[in-house]
Amino acid sequence: MNHQGLLSSFFILCIGVFTGITVSIQSHVQERIFKDGDINLGGMFPLHLFKNGQGSSSSCTDLRSRVLLLSEAMIYAVDEINRNGTILQNVTLGYDIRDTCGNEQEGISIASDFVYENALKLDPRFSVTNSCRAEVAPSKEATVIAVIGGLDSRVSVNVANVLQVQDVPQISYGASSAELAGAEFTSFFRTVPVDTFQSQAMAELVAHYGWTCVAVIGVDDWYGRSGVDAFATAANETGICIVLQELFPVHDSETQIQTMISQLKNMGQVQIIILYSLSPQAIKVFEEAVKQGLTGRTWIASDGWSESSLILQPRFKPIIQGAIGFGFHTHRFEEFEKHVTEMTPLLRRGAWWNEFWEMEFNCSISNSTHAQFKPCSGHERVSPERYKRDYHNAGAAYVRDAVYSVANGLGEILNCHAQTPSCSEWFSSLRPDDLLTSLKKVSFTGLTGYIDFRNGRVQAAYDIYNLQETEKDGFKLVQIGTWDEGNAHAQGLRLQDDLVQWHRGIKPRTTCGEICPSGTYRSIPNQCFWECVPCDKDTVSERSGSTECKSCPKGYISNENNTKCDEVPIEYIEWDEPWGVALSALSAFCVLLTLVILAIVLQHRKTPIIQETGGFLNYAFLVVILLSYIFNLVHLTKVSDLTCRMLPPSFYVIYTAAALVQFLKVYRIRLLLKPPTPPATHDMKLVYIIVVFVWILPVFISIIWIISDPPIFEKYIISRLIIYGICTPYQTNVGMALRYMSAIILSLIIVGAMVVAYSTKGLPHKQKFDEAKHLAFSLTVFTVTFTTFYPGWSLIKGPSLTVFACKTNLVAATGTVLCIFVPKLWLIYRFPRHNTLTYVRPAPQIKSKDVRSTTMLSIGQVALKIGDSPCAS
Repeated sequence: MNHQGLLSSFFILCIGVFTGITVSIQSHVQERIFKDGDINLGGMFPLHLFKNGQGSSSSCTDLRSRVLLLSEAMIYAVDEINRNGTILQNVTLGYDIRDTCGNEQEGISIASDFVYENALKLDPRFSVTNSCRAEVAPSKEATVIAVIGGLDSRVSVNVANVLQVQDVPQISYGASSAELAGAEFTSFFRTVPVDTFQSQAMAELVAHYGWTCVAVIGVDDWYGRSGVDAFATAANETGICIVLQELFPVHDSETQIQTMISQLKNMGQVQIIILYSLSPQAIKVFEEAVKQGLTGRTWIASDGWSESSLILQPRFKPIIQGAIGFGFHTHRFEEFEKHVTEMTPLLRRGAWWNEFWEMEFNCSISNSTHAQFKPCSGHERVSPERYKRDYHNAGAAYVRDAVYSVANGLGEILNCHAQTPSCSEWFSSLRPDDLLTSLKKVSFTGLTGYIDFRNGRVQAAYDIYNLQETEKDGFKLVQIGTWDEGNAHAQGLRLQDDLVQWHRGIKPRTTCGEICPSGTYRSIPNQCFWECVPCDKDTVSERSGSTECKSCPKGYISNENNTKCDEVPIEYIEWDEPWGVALSALSAFCVLLTLVILAIVLQHRKTPIIQETGGFLNYAFLVVILLSYIFNLVHLTKVSDLTCRMLPPSFYVIYTAAALVQFLKVYRIRLLLKPPTPPATHDMKLVYIIVVFVWILPVFISIIWIISDPPIFEKYIISRLIIYGICTPYQTNVGMALRYMSAIILSLIIVGAMVVAYSTKGLPHKQKFDEAKHLAFSLTVFTVTFTTFYPGWSLIKGPSLTVFACKTNLVAATGTVLCIFVPKLWLIYRFPRHNTLTYVRPAPQIKSKDVRSTTMLSIGQVALKIGDSPCAS
């Protein structure tokens, strides 16, 4: 087996899995109109509208009656061929018609089903001999030898990519994209002309009325891209200036359409808009045009939406009245028209036709589950007048010719006659690739003109319509002309200008642009036209005649006239703002309070309460607290490179010093309560030296950090009008490592000091003034505020950081001062008599036996107790 065969087999297996999953998700039996024959034709029609949603909310709703009649045209053509017997003798055609909902995924699923079933029937590699796997055995239905469809190019492209895996011919009755003519689509045919001719006809129409400036927009799919590109080519040849050429996506296009309509609205001198899309996408465009009030324009419609009844809504009247549309040339199919007018509900065609009778005649057939409709009498019919008004569709003739092209291809292969006994063997072994080879040689004259698949050409002809307002405030399509490729050399465009109803009764015209003032720009630099478009928000043009607007740098916004970029002021805490006043006043009060406490401590520096609780360490701690309050004032200043470089070393100097001073105070008490056992000694001076070194280490690291990778001032943009000034702590990994190294050292110091404090607090002692307990509480406050402050300092931005840092710093400094010095002040002023060595000096509690001697002397009734006296021992 060659590599191509292996790849084909693998792809078919994947299709089978995909088809199985799809069918299992939707239903076990897919809705269809089916009639089995010796050879079957697949049919793909967008019978319902696809409503896009999320997940399972996507659905097919709203029956399209005119498209349903296209599927009936296929049935009629098949039956006609079977009845006639001149093209195919002794062979009966069948059909398997499916609903794509106009959705690519549905089209792929249906095409995958056709290909997979064909593979099971035709390819011996997929034959099933094990009865345990009978559920995947091919059905007894005839092979789908070709597929008629789809209606639009987007679905047809995806279907073609699947069908050509098994060389299944696809004949489209509506897909007109020029891209489908590419060599990569090996099994694709069509009975409608390519969009290149439609775009050429549009360009001739624009030139006929002397319009030199137009806008052309389209949906970003195979149909829209092909049409827009073809019109751009034709416009360039005729000297037409395209002011705006835009594409918008099929789905999730609201934002792009909104922008596009806004641009068109600002182009007041562009009164001609060409729209290449299908009706669902055209509806989105017109809905946005209604919202933005885009009136006074003449729309030129492609065949995708020009004749759609979905567009003829009263709400769109201010937008599309007077539009000129192109559609495939109408070819009379009188036998089919008669057939439709003779159809009644008694002709059972399945659920789709049940919907038709319910929607169009408000009646239901006998087996319908819709109880709200009355039963159909069986006499309901579509009148000839109603058919012409509501259901006439030029596509019926193109569907008929698509079916006849397959019949002609089959006739060339089979050439069966009544006297040929081996005829059944011929079509039983017939494969889609046999038909594909035959179709490439087919040429015949159908209802729509001469069709030649040998060179991929069909006769191109279009009808031109004008969307006119009726007396009853409705719409009607009036044919005002034609365009025929056969007359291209002798003026292919033919118009009846007197029949045209212009938008608001005014024939559109175009004019040249003017010199655009500053604050605007020329939309498209063009030798014949431009539009002065105001610069968008935060873009400016400083000179007149600019061809573009320059975006303002980050942190800048445009002025009211879009002529200059103004810097957005940085938000920070002002001194005169409520937070600035409150924080600065509170910091000043705390500084004053600390100075008062420092003065009291200095005044009583020789008393036991100061000497025995650390002496000079008390002064040093209060000085550190003063620096902490000053740290708040630095935070309240405007952020700059200087303040960004000052804050890190200041933070580590203050917090490390505060933690180490408290550690020394606790460690001194611990030595007094639990002195080293002789002969061991302890040198307190060495402890001071080690502590100073430990204090210098994080400070030294932070200085290296500032020198090697300094924090810098940057703007932090919250929105276009809100910008914070922040300090970016580092730009490289070196700065990050040094920063977190300093933080880790400080964290270890704080945790170590608190552990020593709580272990010292638990030692037995006999002094009444418990300094160790006060220090344990102080370090607890200090630790809690540090663990809160440091993450916030790293994560919070702007004025909120200033408020947060100042508040947590005030809590830390004030909390430690209150825990350590309030008990001392209370003793100094409330109980001065306790300011003694025995009361405040830390000393261990010595356990000893009390020797008491008590002598009881009984003299008469007098008892004298001797003991418990100072002399007793």
